Formats: sequence, C-alpha cells, structure tokens
Amino acid sequence: MVLRREAPDNPLQVVCHREASLEGERYPVISSGDPLADCAAAWASGEFGGGDVRRLTACTGATEYAAVFPGGPDVCSRLGLATFAPFAEDVSPLQQLQAELSNVLGPECTVRHDAVALVEDAIGEAGLAGWRVDASTPVRPERPCATWSVDLTRKVVVLGGRRAGVPVPPAPATTPP
Repeated sequence: MVLRREAPDNPLQVVCHREASLEGERYPVISSGDPLADCAAAWASGEFGGGDVRRLTACTGATEYAAVFPGGPDVCSRLGLATFAPFAEDVSPLQQLQAELSNVLGPECTVRHDAVALVEDAIGEAGLAGWRVDASTPVRPERPCATWSVDLTRKVVVLGGRRAGVPVPPAPATTPP
C-alpha cells in the first residue's frame, strides 16, 4: 500500500540501507538520477559484504535524500516513508557541477585560494545562475586541502578542509534523469 509519493529535497545523494530498517548500516552514494541503480551498484561492489538483493525499493521522507531499502513496494509504507518520486526539476546542471567538483577538488590537494576560483568556474560551466561559493570556514593548518558540499536551499557550494593524503572519492558518471 502506497501512502504517498514525494521527491527528495536533495536529488544529488542517495542513502542505501543494508536492511529494511531506518536503523542499521547505511551507505551514501552520489546520485546518477536512478537511486535503485545507484544502490544496486553499491551492493554489487560488495559495499554491504556482497549478497544477492533481488528487489530494492526507493523511498523518501525520513531524510532529504532518496533512501533505498531491500524489499518490495510495501517497505516504504511499513517504515512510515513516502515512495520515491523523481525530482521535478532538471538536475543535470547540478549533477554536472557535482561531477566537476569531484574532478577538480578530488584526489589531489587543492588549497582554498585555488579552490574558490575552480568552484566559481564549475558553477559557470554548469550554467547555475545565482549560485555562489562560501569559503568562510576557517582553514586549519591540519586540514589545508579543500573539500566541498552543495547547499541546494541557499544555492551555495560550501568549501571546507580535509587533511592532505585523504582522497575524495570521484563522482560516478552521471546521466540526466
């Protein structure tokens, strides 16, 4: 029984759950636009220790992300969640931004000063008018390398810091939803 269908507030991330429960092991992945395929790939890669998942179901409601659980179509209503509905707007520019940020601020250490210009270029290339960079978080000496997060509500890419030698995983290849 489907109670309701909702799109996630954040179409850029998916949280894959090991079991049909709001508690327990989770694995966040960057969305390709197909949360079921994204989590099936996580299972296939052995992220949850392997195993055969015959059926996955995408839900929204507990978080701002799509949440994928093993189980049939009733799993969302059993957990008090809405059934996943695709995001209404075209998210391909956001996916392009995310992929570009993963590339330019990925495995190498990019210092904050350089990161601001790279992020501004990525925003422009994605055609995201009205977006900006927030580099107000202080740079700590032990975390000199830039990292990023996307704040969809404020239309901001927030720069933070990470230790040198700690790679940022690359974004998966994306296709428009």
